[in-house]
Amino acid sequence: MNGRSLAVALDLGQSSVKAIAIDPGGTVRARATVPYPSATPHRGWVEQGPDDWWAAACAAIRECWAQLEREGLGLAAGRW
Repeated sequence: MNGRSLAVALDLGQSSVKAIAIDPGGTVRARATVPYPSATPHRGWVEQGPDDWWAAACAAIRECWAQLEREGLGLAAGRW
C-alpha cells in the first residue's frame, strides 16, 4: 500500500451497517452507521431484506466518502 490507500470495512449487524475507512497506518479516517428495518411477522420471527442491507451499506460508504471530502482527504484534495 502506498500513502494514497484506504481500506473500507463493513459490519452488517442486527440493526445497522457500520462502515469505517482506515489509512495504511491504521488510523480511522471516517466512520458511519446506517440503520435498516426489521419486520416481525410472527412472534419469535425477525426478518430483514437483503435490499435494505445493500442500500444501508451503500449509504454508509457514501457517508464515509463525504466525511473524507469534508476533511480534505478525498480525491478532490488529491491526497488519495
